[in-house]
Amino acid sequence: MRGFLTPNAQTSDTRRVSVRDPEFSSWLVEALRCGFIAVDARGAIAGLNAEAQRILGGPPGDPAEWLGVDSRQALAATPEVARLLLGSPKSEDSRTRAELVLDGVEGQPARTIGYTLAVVPDARGKVQGASLMFRDLTPFERMDEQARQRDRLAALGQMAAGLAHELRNPLASLEVIVGLLKRRLTDPENLSLVEDVLGELRDLEAIANAGLNFLRPQEVNTDRVDLEMLLEDCLAQAVFKVGFAGEVKRVYDESLPRVWTDPEKLRVVAANLIGNALEEMVNGPSGTGRLTLHLGVDRSTDPVERDLAELSLRVADTGPGVPPNLREKIFYPFFTTKKNGSGIGLATVHKIVANLGGTISLGDEPGGAEFHVRVPVELRSA
Repeated sequence: MRGFLTPNAQTSDTRRVSVRDPEFSSWLVEALRCGFIAVDARGAIAGLNAEAQRILGGPPGDPAEWLGVDSRQALAATPEVARLLLGSPKSEDSRTRAELVLDGVEGQPARTIGYTLAVVPDARGKVQGASLMFRDLTPFERMDEQARQRDRLAALGQMAAGLAHELRNPLASLEVIVGLLKRRLTDPENLSLVEDVLGELRDLEAIANAGLNFLRPQEVNTDRVDLEMLLEDCLAQAVFKVGFAGEVKRVYDESLPRVWTDPEKLRVVAANLIGNALEEMVNGPSGTGRLTLHLGVDRSTDPVERDLAELSLRVADTGPGVPPNLREKIFYPFFTTKKNGSGIGLATVHKIVANLGGTISLGDEPGGAEFHVRVPVELRSA
């Protein structure tokens, strides 16, 4: 580093003081909330922090072990980053701010980083290397997409609620009329037809009521939750209801803590996702399959937020999966591919997760489907 400006103890002037302690410099680099990489004039790694390793997916091991290593070797998994550093501007005044899409690393999807690329001059102004500071923009893009999806769902929900409200009155009148007609009929065949009509009218009324209930505001009632017990309870009920006889694979974090969240809303989310997954497999060509449940709690690494965490729930199946042309529609109210489905289940799940401050996404795995729910929770004591 070239130094800090610090007050002169004896005058009001400032003077440049060099930071010569390499240990302090390493602390400073690790304290950065963004990724940091620097190369020297030869293109060798001169600085690297753990956040850069996390975002880029490597290089593995202690960052100090890569000092002096050719950047093309160290950054083999992300050659575009190495090319940025090696092709940096040669003028001290040059600075580049831009975004870069990185190809998937170690099976992970592509991600976008926002970066600042700058040259590193010596005391005489001669360029001795380059530095790159960057942040992973993927979470922000995900939040933007979630916000856009919430807006779309809100608009669709408002329209559906209006339709449902307008349909309830004529449906009630039709049920009364058909009931009166039933009293006048004596022929068993005609009575059977009337019963069928009444059944269809009740189904329509149930869908209309579900649409209205979907838009009603939801209150969050926080309580302490045993996550494993809640998930196992939802699983047992879904297996019994659907008649699933396939394999269930559990991948739970060891020593799952009890968390504070809304247990009833979380139960609705888990029950819907598990039930849908089992139904897709039972109704599929083989009539069976494998359900995989991932359950974990990611604790905050910030000492100030030590009581905060994020619940991570993945529900994966080996069913037919979701066609690409339907991926954006599956959370829309009243959209369903099931013969007798209402189209409310996944829309309700999306609404609950958003109401809890979380996100839900559909994975890109080929074959089957995987839903990933992330919900902020608390770890406070009882």
